[in-house]
Amino acid sequence: MDSIPNFTTSDFKSHFFTPNSDTDSLYGQDPENFLIAPFSAFKDLMNLPIPLYRRSVTQLYVITRGNMIKTCNSNSVSIKNNQAHFWLQDQITGLEYFSEDVDGFYCHFTTEFLVQSKFTTMVMNDFIPLNSHMEQQAVTLPNATVSLLINNLTRMHEIYLQNYDPKLLRTYLLSVLYEIKNALPEFSPLHSNDNRQAKLVNDFKQLLADNITREQHIQYYADRLNVSPNHLNKTVKQLTGKSTKTWVNETLILGAKILLKQSDLSIQEIGYTLGFTDPSYFTRFFRKHTGLAPSNFLKTLEND
Repeated sequence: MDSIPNFTTSDFKSHFFTPNSDTDSLYGQDPENFLIAPFSAFKDLMNLPIPLYRRSVTQLYVITRGNMIKTCNSNSVSIKNNQAHFWLQDQITGLEYFSEDVDGFYCHFTTEFLVQSKFTTMVMNDFIPLNSHMEQQAVTLPNATVSLLINNLTRMHEIYLQNYDPKLLRTYLLSVLYEIKNALPEFSPLHSNDNRQAKLVNDFKQLLADNITREQHIQYYADRLNVSPNHLNKTVKQLTGKSTKTWVNETLILGAKILLKQSDLSIQEIGYTLGFTDPSYFTRFFRKHTGLAPSNFLKTLEND
């Protein structure tokens, strides 16, 4: 949705890091395409909470101590000791909280960095089911996997800062991602049909986020995905527990809340931005799905 800012790595740094020469040491040769850093290097420099935004990089967190809370679409997801979280690029996210003792690694990368070949789509599709899982929760890792990942991530950080080698970094990164995926048995290659269903659901949610202000009809999304509306609804409901219509409504409400929180637009202008031609209908729609009129929702923000 156009209401959500899309930050480059440089934008993110200027908006949410305290100006400090130490931040420069975080960034290697090509931070817009790849970056890795231990939490100890940046956690005290970030200004939290960070409101909802998009990044054109996939984000990876591996936590070895403490905990953090981030936003994935409209969900608050806690990532704790011995857990990992993976979130594909161009999705809605935010950062709510770090505990004082949080430790581990943060890494981000573009699709182009990860796989520079004709197999890019195939490899990224392997991680779509994992991403769908992480909209609700992080992945808990066995102790042996945590040790392996930390060794690999530590080595990646050394390569990143001392002898930048994209090919070697990609090799380590793919190993880390597949180790995380293999921590969940339901995402093994034996479940290829489930993976295809997860890709359909992820593609639907991405199309929805990109087109919701212009199109709210399920037929439009089914046509774009080359499936019937019934098949799309059945698959989405099976994997998410919510119908396609519910996803449309919740995406509109999420967009409305973001605009009410983060913009100076009037309620009427917000309704128009979201595709409502009748301001009174927008108010009724918002009240039906939140229990509050937009004006009352704004008052709750002022009281927080």
